[in-house]
Amino acid sequence: MKRTFTILCLCFTLLSALTFSVMAEPHYIRNIGTPEGLHDLLVNTIHRDSDGIIWLGTGSSVERFDGVRLQHYPLEGDNGPLKRVTTIVGTPSHGLWVGNGYGLWQYNTSNDCFEQVLQGEIAGSVTSAHVDSRGTLWVGTSIGLYAIEWRKASSERANDKWQVRDYSLSTPGSSRGVRAISEDEQGTLWLLSSNGLHAMLPNRQLIHYPGAIPDGGFTCLSARDGQVWLGSVHSGLYAFEWGEANGPEANGRYRHVSQHFGSPISAVQVCGHDSLIVGTDGNGVMMIDTRKNEVLEHWSQVGEGSRRLTSNSVYSLLRDERGVLWIGLYQHGLDYTLWQGNYFHVHSTPMFDSEGIAVRSLCIHGQQRLIGTRQGLYFIDKTAEKFRYYGEKELDAQMVFALTRYNDYYYIGTYGGGLKCLHPTTLSVSAVRLPESIGRQIFCLTEDREGRLWVGTEKGAYCLVGHGDKLTIAERYTSYNSQLPQGYVYHIYFDYQGRGWLCTINGMSLYDSESRYVTTSAFPPSFPSQVAVRQVWQDQDSILYFVPERGKLFAIDATWRSHPAPDTEGTDALFITDDGRGHHLVGTMDGLYYTHNDGTRERFGFADGLPSSIFTLCQPQTDDEGTVWLGNSRGLIWYHPDSVNFPRPERQVVISHVMADYQPLDDIYSALRAGKIVMPRGTSDLTILLTDLSMTDPASLRYQYLLEGYDNDWQDLIGISEHTWQNLRTGRYRLHLRSMPQSKQDIVMTVVVPITTEMSLAIAVGILALLVLIGINVEIARRYRHYRTEREKEIEALRRSQEVVDNRKYRTTNIPVAELRKLKRRVDELMDEQKLYLEPELKLSDIAAKLGVSPFQLSYLFNQHMHTSFYDYVNNYRVAYFKQCVKQGDAKRYTLDALATRCGYNSRTSFFRNFKKLTGKTPSEFIAQ
Repeated sequence: MKRTFTILCLCFTLLSALTFSVMAEPHYIRNIGTPEGLHDLLVNTIHRDSDGIIWLGTGSSVERFDGVRLQHYPLEGDNGPLKRVTTIVGTPSHGLWVGNGYGLWQYNTSNDCFEQVLQGEIAGSVTSAHVDSRGTLWVGTSIGLYAIEWRKASSERANDKWQVRDYSLSTPGSSRGVRAISEDEQGTLWLLSSNGLHAMLPNRQLIHYPGAIPDGGFTCLSARDGQVWLGSVHSGLYAFEWGEANGPEANGRYRHVSQHFGSPISAVQVCGHDSLIVGTDGNGVMMIDTRKNEVLEHWSQVGEGSRRLTSNSVYSLLRDERGVLWIGLYQHGLDYTLWQGNYFHVHSTPMFDSEGIAVRSLCIHGQQRLIGTRQGLYFIDKTAEKFRYYGEKELDAQMVFALTRYNDYYYIGTYGGGLKCLHPTTLSVSAVRLPESIGRQIFCLTEDREGRLWVGTEKGAYCLVGHGDKLTIAERYTSYNSQLPQGYVYHIYFDYQGRGWLCTINGMSLYDSESRYVTTSAFPPSFPSQVAVRQVWQDQDSILYFVPERGKLFAIDATWRSHPAPDTEGTDALFITDDGRGHHLVGTMDGLYYTHNDGTRERFGFADGLPSSIFTLCQPQTDDEGTVWLGNSRGLIWYHPDSVNFPRPERQVVISHVMADYQPLDDIYSALRAGKIVMPRGTSDLTILLTDLSMTDPASLRYQYLLEGYDNDWQDLIGISEHTWQNLRTGRYRLHLRSMPQSKQDIVMTVVVPITTEMSLAIAVGILALLVLIGINVEIARRYRHYRTEREKEIEALRRSQEVVDNRKYRTTNIPVAELRKLKRRVDELMDEQKLYLEPELKLSDIAAKLGVSPFQLSYLFNQHMHTSFYDYVNNYRVAYFKQCVKQGDAKRYTLDALATRCGYNSRTSFFRNFKKLTGKTPSEFIAQ
């Protein structure tokens, strides 16, 4: 009982953790407000530049958004209403332009700020701006219309770079102010003023189209496909048509399209051949089918899931090239739809939308689908257009862990409510009446090759036969009557050979269909049979794959030989399947890993169309059309294998900011263009802020970095768009950055950490002190060598004078030759046996004492009989010993000084002199030979 209770607690803990993870997942619409760094919550205009960066014009400033973070650009001025940004436009060659009540501003990349320009040439408050197809900047103000063209050869003065032309929109008794500008495919500019619509033809001819202006006037416009769409304050949407045959020169007509918006129209944009995006100040955003005059989609404050806005007061609107919807709100910041690819789709029908539902089990049969969740069961029949939900009342439990079709009935395995039977014709649910000993927690349901239903419960594995709710137990296997390990039976799988793999929380066992035995003795010693396995699955090549509860997947064939298994980069797997094309899919808590049949691997996450990177233990299904269905924590996912072959968009990692010791670097854009970051002196912490401009959920972004000289290998950044290297040492580094999946172009930059002033001074002082010490040591060595040389000269002079004296003495001495030969033999034996020549301070008197003769006799022996001196006699032995050491390889282990000392010399100079005298070579030359 205690063990069972512990296991139950662990299961509920896992379920709770999964529930929290699901709740923590972001919505498809993200809001950018004060917590994200937005200084002004009134977003009045939105612009996407050629690099993919979003620029926001607020009530008092400009904000730069790169998909991860904001950068604030204040505009000078004290008048609040005049500071409101009304328009932002960009030109590929001439930068970014901003308009507000104070006039026109241009972005200076060198100073990273906006500077006011053309104050004398442009009159009035800037209300709108547009860059036409020929590169001309058109600026609409409260006074009129201006065209700014760039001179080919400009002077050094800033205002001489541009040529400004004034185009008046005035008509008798009318205002000249321009509210909005749009350009159609033919290059015609459409201008909206308080007295209606104007057309500026490519030849600069200006045409006015008077007409019945609705109450409150027009607010915005968008031109495309031979007509102009206009939003109004109180009367909804209008279309101005002039006919393609006659062109804009002909008289057109205003056509009232719809007035069912319920609020003033603040923005309109053509997004398709027959569709518009319309923003309203009070009723959110709508996509309109202009041909049918129907609302296709509606985003509002009361919407659900991916259609819920933070506010209904929309002041600006932009749908970019990838379909991301940017919505500027009044006093609520910015809402935008997180970008996702179209590889994977959340199952949705008019009857049922699985978005936001954690799918735990699945059964697909033709056009019928059963979806098991932790909140009950959903039944969908697309052919009969039937939908039914079954909750705790019908199932006696909420969590549905297993589903299968058996003998034309659907069987439902619940957690706590036992086994249920769903009748597909009546859609009624009945309980399968079985003994209580089978258990009420059903974890798996599967059919064997003999057409029998197997059930895995908290008490064991059971084989059932029968129809409907009239099932009987054919075989029963528990830890008491078989070798089945004790604990929950998570999974039962029958392979192509008919073997049944029974997976429990405490290990695995095998079912033999011939002997009807469940055993653990069939596993070879190398097989990890005691590992808790969540799922077993066999591919088309008969390779069995095992998904352990912890650790890496492993695979074997029918002969128990190991095979490579897909790698999940250290993340625990939840299931494995294939798509019928030889490609493997592994679901994890950190995305879907897709392994191609050539061994290459990709990871799919939120940006690829998954509503969440967290998958469940739901066993994947493949329908009759080859579509693969996967259980996700935020819906039922489907995809067709052909869609994965589409090229994924290239993600180019971008450095958005650099900091040294957490302070921004000056003129960072110049440094990034040069590919070299030089940190200020005295700093040692480098922080890089990243983005890939995908405009998706920041928590799903993945990067890799490598700082050569600091990092040993590539490092991962998951859901984090910045990194800091601390305590960098002085020197040059090579920084590599790339987006994951790996992009073709990585960022490679040089990072220079200069030495500090204090360190430079310390190094200079150290070098000076070292030079002084070297000079002192050189002088000491020089004087010592001079002293040794003079001393050796004195000793040699004394020795020669002594020899002269001895020769004089020897004239009166006559020792028999036989006695001298005997004495020489004794001296040689003594030197050979005791190696007295290795003693540096050896004297003639020492040898005489050992032989018991007088020093005079030895001196006579060396000088008169051997015709040599005592020192030459000893040096001959020492040189011979040195040669012996060299032949033995001691020269490779010791220096010449060390070898000289070992041979009996106490002076390097005397060693070299004597060796050269006796051999005619220097010791180095001898060793080289």
